[in-house]
Amino acid sequence: MSHISSNVVVNILPQKRLQTVFLLFFIIVNAALILFAVDKEIETSDGRKYSLNATYAHASDGQRYWGTAISLAKTGQFLMRDDETIHHADNSLPPLSRSGPVPAILFAVPIRLLGFENAVVGIIAGQCFLLFVMSLAARGIAQPFQANKNLVQGLVLFNPNLIGHAHHAQSDLIFAFIFTLLLLIMSKLIDKPSSFRLSTAIAIGVLAGLLPLTRPMGVYCILFLPIFVLIALWFRQRFVRINWLHLLKLTFISATLTLTILMPWATRNYVVFGDFGLVQSGAIQSRYYYRTLRAYGMPESTKAVEMYLLERGYDPSCIDSGEPGSGCEKAVRNAYMNLILSAPKTILAKAGTAAIAKTLLSGGTSTITKYLGLHPTEGNYNIQEQLNWESLKEFLAKMHQQIPPYLLLFLLITAFPLATRGLGLIGIIRAISTPASHGHLIFHTLMIILLITMYGLQGWSRFRVPMEPILMIFAAIALSKLESPAKKLAIKKN
Repeated sequence: MSHISSNVVVNILPQKRLQTVFLLFFIIVNAALILFAVDKEIETSDGRKYSLNATYAHASDGQRYWGTAISLAKTGQFLMRDDETIHHADNSLPPLSRSGPVPAILFAVPIRLLGFENAVVGIIAGQCFLLFVMSLAARGIAQPFQANKNLVQGLVLFNPNLIGHAHHAQSDLIFAFIFTLLLLIMSKLIDKPSSFRLSTAIAIGVLAGLLPLTRPMGVYCILFLPIFVLIALWFRQRFVRINWLHLLKLTFISATLTLTILMPWATRNYVVFGDFGLVQSGAIQSRYYYRTLRAYGMPESTKAVEMYLLERGYDPSCIDSGEPGSGCEKAVRNAYMNLILSAPKTILAKAGTAAIAKTLLSGGTSTITKYLGLHPTEGNYNIQEQLNWESLKEFLAKMHQQIPPYLLLFLLITAFPLATRGLGLIGIIRAISTPASHGHLIFHTLMIILLITMYGLQGWSRFRVPMEPILMIFAAIALSKLESPAKKLAIKKN
């Protein structure tokens, strides 16, 4: 076991000099972002004004993460706050829902030790550390593809989408960190099934248990994970011997440990919401999905949803209270899902295609420009809704005249996903031509398909955060010197 562990460390441990250069530039880039970050002026409904640090102010759904962390640090309770209720008493705050406890717990530590305002540097430093470890893990995932590990690490470490989210107190980067470590272990398992030991099973169980407690998406990841690994191993068995019974025994241990980790939070949700589960976001999420379809010609949904509720014995006014614990959350979810599934297939195809394109190709410029106070005013231009050449030229000209720094960042950040997606397609084609890597390729591709599918009809750059290491590996394969299939097979046999 120690021999295998040392080999894993050697495989992902890069040259010291390169790491020094990477680390120095990484520190400089992130220090510059912290230095030039612009606080947001907040005015509450009662007229109170105060400045909120950009790390908190622009964090997506921050009430579930830094907002809950404040209550957790003060009272030990998972209660949500936002920029409106940041100073409210605990007895007026709603309990944490639609999220797991891991981000709030991690953010509560620096808030408790340093105070709310001073904790910003600790939160950013912690997430930057997670990103650096992710870049090291990506080297190990790239190994079976014979991709340039230095290039992979650089693409992950200086990925604008990942760096931007490292400066926001939300769950995306934490989820991506756990997800990447899980991918690394699975990559080693698929490459050498004989290396699957008890310590590996324990690591898988812990990471799989933490994933749904970071973002609800993790539930689907761990449900499909063993299926995807099984498919990958079916392709790998042409090159390696697999002891299926041994794998089954250790998988049972991993599953048991995962359930043990998840059980306390599921029990908490039952006590608080009356729902013994990890996810309570079905009604709200399905409503968001249907709103997306409205842009493609679907009618307003209120009457149809109320009729659905009435036919099933629910008070139609329940449509406005589909929050966790309301008693009709599942009914509201089913009502919207019924409308979505009954929508014309052409509309679903258009919405789904647009969501995939936005998720994979959007640069995420707003994540950094809002943080730096450079983002154009809302309504000035929505590039995702007005994506045509004439409006794009008008937008670029206006930004050149009004906010030149924004234009520069927009061009640089947008170029990154466009270039890496193009290289990624080439990399996938090259990997297909190498039979020894088929198992790994199928596993990682299935993971990306799962994430895109589960995010549904909404397309945002932040949804791409956990996929970035895989996408960067695909891009790096395009520039790698792949060995011939015959040579790879000979190496495996030896």
